[in-house]
Amino acid sequence: MFARKIRMIMEERRNLPTVKKERQSMEKAAHISTEIFVYGRTRWRMKVRPFRLLMMVCQAISSEKGQLPIFPEYVFPLGKVFTYLGLEKTKGRYDLLAEDLREFLSSCVEIKSYTKRGAQRWTGTSFITWYLLDEEESVLNIQINEKARDYLFGMNRWCSMQPKFYLRLSTEYQNWFYTFLRKELNFKPKITVEISVLKEMLYLDKTPSYNTTKNPNANDNFFKRVIGIRKPKDWKYTPKGKNTPWEYTKDSKGEYTGALAGITMHTDMNVTAYPVKTGRSYTAIIFEISSKAKVLTEATKVRVRKESSKHDIQDMGKPTRQGRSKKLQTIADLFQTTPVVQKEKNPIMEKEQIPTGSVIIHNSTVLELARAQGINAESLAERLGYKRRKDGDWERSSY
Repeated sequence: MFARKIRMIMEERRNLPTVKKERQSMEKAAHISTEIFVYGRTRWRMKVRPFRLLMMVCQAISSEKGQLPIFPEYVFPLGKVFTYLGLEKTKGRYDLLAEDLREFLSSCVEIKSYTKRGAQRWTGTSFITWYLLDEEESVLNIQINEKARDYLFGMNRWCSMQPKFYLRLSTEYQNWFYTFLRKELNFKPKITVEISVLKEMLYLDKTPSYNTTKNPNANDNFFKRVIGIRKPKDWKYTPKGKNTPWEYTKDSKGEYTGALAGITMHTDMNVTAYPVKTGRSYTAIIFEISSKAKVLTEATKVRVRKESSKHDIQDMGKPTRQGRSKKLQTIADLFQTTPVVQKEKNPIMEKEQIPTGSVIIHNSTVLELARAQGINAESLAERLGYKRRKDGDWERSSY
């Protein structure tokens, strides 16, 4: 009799909305659907810390479509959020976080479609519906937009990124290109992208500096300032032959800078690129990507640790120009710099510093589900592991 009752309860639970319990660590990947990058049809871009807020949410929730029929409200301890964003020692961090949250709320992925007459139209979908920054309770509440489901929890394909890599990136272009290219890492060693399409996906097609109709140096500006590559001396494009990659850009001190150099230095992948000509004009870019070696010799590990120890990794989460090694002078050097977990204590890498959350379901939703099951709300909530909050809603830890 008891066994039968247990089977009935388990059968009911399979038909009820649940949130998959997960343990979060720096080794746990954040999953984001590749639907956010539909070539020629989607566009989005975020500054560094709002992007990390998005990744923080993606890391906290299940990436399996169908596991979240109810889009919950997540609660994050503020102290751990500040650490995740690299703001734990920053004065005015509450004001900065409030500014980041406003941008996060207004950020969206836009989808291009066409009318019957061929006119373009863009439809925007925000990632979150609202947030609550509570200084007194020292928590951050974030609710996911249900309409953003396909862009955050794709069933078919998603991009998997580990925070120990993406938290090292320091510019919005590094974040964007890392996500854009990382999704193809195990599928395509070469990716060809039309320059005009890439500019549109980055909201740069109307920018005068990058618009070829308004600036004769538009593409060169785009290569240097956005992608971070420059033409080597004596480089000539060979339409049917093998072309060597362009060099990474350098700053006035001779140190590598730019999106692709940052990705190669600080993540699990190598990236190079060169443009393709049609006639006399550059019309496309070919990105060459590869995974970094998983097994390193002890000598290489020692060398990488010495190089990395010179970087300001204690504030790895801060979007700054820090973290470049003066000794890295060639692309080959960069490719050998495979990220290794540092021996030095790093608060970003500490497991307990990762923002952990709880899941809130509104009482009206619980009542509706309980009626559908023919049981009372308290019984349903207990079966799902939820506890009543002071405001009448239901909450449980997601870990």
